[in-house]
Amino acid sequence: MYTIKFKPEYLRRLEKLDIRVQKRSKKIIDKLKYPKKRRYLKKGNPYFVEELGQYRILYKLIEIDKIIELLFIGNHKEYEKLYKNLF
Repeated sequence: MYTIKFKPEYLRRLEKLDIRVQKRSKKIIDKLKYPKKRRYLKKGNPYFVEELGQYRILYKLIEIDKIIELLFIGNHKEYEKLYKNLF
């Protein structure tokens, strides 16, 4: 089982979202605690993405310490902007 850590920016963005989206994101986060096949943001780096309807959750996997660090939540347009800045 993995430990979930939240970056402050993630929490600020989450608070601005609709309460229904917040509840749905909690379900996804709970599932992240358990090992599974994950979708890479880009092959060969530690970033992963989960889809939540039109929203995306970006997180970093720190396998050695069994930590999942939540970095970003936002709509697809915001996610694409972030993606372009990362790579």
